[in-house]
Amino acid sequence: MTMWQGAQLKGRTVCVTASSASETISFKKSRLGQWGIDQAVASLTRAVLAERGELAVHGGSAVGHLVAMVAGEYQEPSFAERGLEAVSRRPKVRLYGQIDLSERERQDEELLDRIGLAATRRLSTGAAEFDLLELEDPVALVCIGGGKQSLALAMAFSKRFPKRPLFALVSTGGAAAYLLSEASASALDAESTILGEVRERERSRWEAGSLLRDERLRMIEEESVPYPIIMQVVVDRIVRSGGGDLD
Repeated sequence: MTMWQGAQLKGRTVCVTASSASETISFKKSRLGQWGIDQAVASLTRAVLAERGELAVHGGSAVGHLVAMVAGEYQEPSFAERGLEAVSRRPKVRLYGQIDLSERERQDEELLDRIGLAATRRLSTGAAEFDLLELEDPVALVCIGGGKQSLALAMAFSKRFPKRPLFALVSTGGAAAYLLSEASASALDAESTILGEVRERERSRWEAGSLLRDERLRMIEEESVPYPIIMQVVVDRIVRSGGGDLD
């Protein structure tokens, strides 16, 4: 299914650093666990690709597979009908990071290559995450969860591209939460203002209906994070910061 909305990020690259909940052990844990990290990664992928943006993703194999599978939603129908050469709007994704593949994951890699979900794969070892900083002109970096490598990458991005926004999602814990408590990181809070507005609307709706407000509002505030809305706003802010192709 192809779900293009516009072209405000056409030809521009958004960087992402993310990792699974098990890899955030050195930092504060996400209260939503792996579910929250997966939802945030998938929502950001959709928001960027819907505006024809490109993604450069630093993360392990689990993150890479998730991004690649979501990218498959943005393939043209002609890909299945006439083959790779017929695709005019192929999603562009670069995957970076240290990959230690099990036999099952190796089979998954081969499958992803065959069906062409990710346009470019950069599977390597060592300090490969910093290859991401060699990109010519990324428009932003978004940090989702993450461990020490994500923190180092975010700090390096901030120094290399001081005028580009660095967003962090505190609800995903890990390096993202740490960045927002570290003044030198210059990270932007991708959640608080947006969540405040969404939850205020929810309060009004539930109070108007006279429904078990206290318990329901507690659940809304503690258990629900509208990642699709948050990531659409993040993309909008990237565009307004000068990252988008507005011509």
